Amino acid sequence: MYHPKETEKLLTTRLRLLEARQEEIQKLLREPEDDDLVEQAGELGDDDTLERLAQVTKGEILHIRRALRRLADGTYGRCESCGIEIDSRRLQALSSATTCIDCARASASPYRSGPFAPHDKEAGPPRGASS
Repeated sequence: MYHPKETEKLLTTRLRLLEARQEEIQKLLREPEDDDLVEQAGELGDDDTLERLAQVTKGEILHIRRALRRLADGTYGRCESCGIEIDSRRLQALSSATTCIDCARASASPYRSGPFAPHDKEAGPPRGASS
């Protein structure tokens, strides 16, 4: 079981760190280019890396804000797909998790819909898979 106040503090701290990282990345991307062509080539590669890092950071920020909203509305810790309680170990590892491990695995699986959807106890494993 998670502790709402501790979880909120953890998420808020992580959010602040990510927002500071995002701000630093944006500042680095706004720096003027060097006059030396060799330096410019290196800076272009650095800019590509920084832009990818900015995208990842933005995604993390969105996930954390979403988790904070779920905490506020009382739905944090419930799987958005099936409604069961998300295992506390999963929430400790990934505090912004929105799905239980079964639904997360199913969404990454070619069997995510149809007869082999998660929590379908009667369907059993896919053909050829051992039970």
